Amino acid sequence: LSVLKLGQDFKVSKVTTFANMFDDCGELDNIEGTLKFGNSNQAADMSFMFFKCNALKEIPFYFPEQEEPILFDSLTTAEKMFYACHQLTRADLSNWQLGDLTNTAKMFAYCDALNEIDLSWTGIEAIDGDFTVEDMFIDVPAATLEIGKEPAEDDNFMRAVVQAFLSGDE
Repeated sequence: LSVLKLGQDFKVSKVTTFANMFDDCGELDNIEGTLKFGNSNQAADMSFMFFKCNALKEIPFYFPEQEEPILFDSLTTAEKMFYACHQLTRADLSNWQLGDLTNTAKMFAYCDALNEIDLSWTGIEAIDGDFTVEDMFIDVPAATLEIGKEPAEDDNFMRAVVQAFLSGDE
């Protein structure tokens, strides 16, 4: 499978799990159409969503244009979401509100062509010691990371994300 045609109106705001959706689709390089999210989304699990999609160049997400954050109130895990997406150069996950997110382990691991990552996330309520960002950016050699604004003093999750990025997850 190298091309997948979704169409222009593939609405996914009520989907609760995207786990393993395109898992190990190594030849998939083009998804025609978009996964169309809404203002409020029910996704709880995005783990392994694009796992080992080695040839994928773009993330086919569509979000409504708005000032307010896109709500992902139930999303808890994005573990290995883009793991080994070797051709992916940009990941724009900006303006997401993620109250329950606790697991981003190896989210971008081995995305060695990534040069731009936007994680301007808000609302994460994870308590220190109750989340993991382990190896989130391992082997992402030349990317820039956008987080919007400096994390608040008590935003331990985003502070850990920034530290993982700066340390290269060594």
